Amino acid sequence: MEIEAFDTPLSVGEGQSVGDLNKEIAEEEHLYHALDRLARDAALNLRTAQPLTRAAVYWQIGKAINEQLERMKSAAGPAGTRPFQKRERIEETILQRLADELKALGVEKSEYSKPYLRKMSRLAEVMTASQVERPVMYPLFHELLHDGLSKQEIDEFLDRCERGEFGSSENMRLRAAVNRYLFERETAPLSVPFELKERLLARAARGESLRKLRKELKAATVPDSTRATQLPAGDEGDRA
Repeated sequence: MEIEAFDTPLSVGEGQSVGDLNKEIAEEEHLYHALDRLARDAALNLRTAQPLTRAAVYWQIGKAINEQLERMKSAAGPAGTRPFQKRERIEETILQRLADELKALGVEKSEYSKPYLRKMSRLAEVMTASQVERPVMYPLFHELLHDGLSKQEIDEFLDRCERGEFGSSENMRLRAAVNRYLFERETAPLSVPFELKERLLARAARGESLRKLRKELKAATVPDSTRATQLPAGDEGDRA
């Protein structure tokens, strides 16, 4: 006798026939089998990726992840139905299943973690196929995954990468350039005290977290006369 375990009760819901339940189970199995195929294809591609083609390979994997995510969302029912149909759990389910399968297939640990898979997905969302095919080392692409950058701006940074302005694969200099560019553009229409703006821009140019800088900028520009001209405590060591 073969017993197969399910993580939720297989009860027939109100207005649902046994045939309907069997159809749901078959649909769930089909979607998970698709994840298995996706993991095998991803593992093969990861093993054959070369340094200058890695971005294109990861973009293809990210595109496949996003397409599968959309298919599962399309099949999703209202909250309270089977687990794979709950929209808030779909992405986590896909990434965990892929991570488990890639690990079993012998992929390097650094390439099957869920954060790394999310970067592949993000790469496919933000970049175009032609952009990831440019001769730029993959670590540099990570620094361009910002909602605030347009396609043209990404291309301009990639031009600078190709010219070797940021080194072959080191990303700190590119991160600093992108951070300063985005932060300067954000502060341009704001009435920010000159000294405060220069300090924050200098920190952005050193690659400091944009989230932290934006938080401090917001705190400094609230309509409070004392806070609008002062940096938060502890920033004296960050003077330009």
